[in-house]
Amino acid sequence: MMVLEDEWKTFYRWYPGSNGYIRLSRVGFNKTRDEALVSTGWMSGERSGEGRYFLLSKKGGKWQVQKSVYNLGLIKYGKPKDHRLHRHQR
Repeated sequence: MMVLEDEWKTFYRWYPGSNGYIRLSRVGFNKTRDEALVSTGWMSGERSGEGRYFLLSKKGGKWQVQKSVYNLGLIKYGKPKDHRLHRHQR
């Protein structure tokens, strides 16, 4: 854990007052390109952050979130409120 702690100290020295950083994956599409999967992540420290996968579908020319699920690998040290698959809330 010391390595991660040192990396975060360096990060905050470079970006004082930062709330962390976000990560976005490349988008994966199905063959007909009307469904997509993307991974997001927010890290705010050595042991805190949140990650999610989003399944999107294109309806009427607009992308809509169909489902989202926590990425437990990214937040293995965090404490998500609810990591079950659920429908996206607007």
